[in-house]
Amino acid sequence: MPGKADPDTPLPLVAGLEVGPWVLDRLLGSGSFGQVWSAHTPAPSKEAGPWALKLSQLYDDAALAKRKRNPRAKIRQTQAAQRLFNEYQITALRLRAKMTTEPLAMRCLAFPPSVGATGKGAGYRYLAMRDAGSDLSIVTAALNAFRLPIGAVCAIGVDMVDALRLMHVRADVLHLDLKPDNICISRPADPDPALPACATLIDFTTCMPVRDFKGERTPVSALGVTSFSSLRIEAEPDGGLVPAMDLEGLAIVLAALAGCPGPWFGPEPEPPVE
Repeated sequence: MPGKADPDTPLPLVAGLEVGPWVLDRLLGSGSFGQVWSAHTPAPSKEAGPWALKLSQLYDDAALAKRKRNPRAKIRQTQAAQRLFNEYQITALRLRAKMTTEPLAMRCLAFPPSVGATGKGAGYRYLAMRDAGSDLSIVTAALNAFRLPIGAVCAIGVDMVDALRLMHVRADVLHLDLKPDNICISRPADPDPALPACATLIDFTTCMPVRDFKGERTPVSALGVTSFSSLRIEAEPDGGLVPAMDLEGLAIVLAALAGCPGPWFGPEPEPPVE
């Protein structure tokens, strides 16, 4: 098993690597932020897994080279690592402390464990959360079509409305990045997409509080993935952040899952030739 390393120098992410209190098991996915791995803690825990660990490299090569030349030099963390510790994301994750006994919350939101949910090790910052299964982009790709039966779409929509209601009402926080990649199905091995066991909302990296910007423009960080973002942000950039943005974003996702493209997808169609 690979051992623990200098906290600033990133080690290759491989099964068995220790990152903080976690041990990596297998790669679940990757993106511009870094990688997501299934993980476990060697110490016994009362909390049931499985867990997923989102990892972003602490420092890029240029910063590490600067530190090597001058050990006292101040270097900046990568943007991806900084975003993992968005203060509003942490606020959203604290929902767990308020709702550990609520079955609906445990079903619809990917809560972190109570110990070691955030930290750094092996040259990475990490964010631990419940492993909620395969995201919808993987499920739809497996079906060879970006389309699900209407019954499955409705079931997913019900779970997502519950998840957003808990975030909006209990924490006064918006998700702002509704997309198929951030909605997981907890029974990915079931070949019948019309029978999803549970749809769970994940990834609170772009979370922000519900607020009125009082004439200021809505920050770019609130857009999430623009192809699925609320049209209200584009139409009313000075209108602040309101729960309707999440709900409109969800409506766009559900329409896409049902195979109903809208004007927000791809280039405008060419006008008919007379």
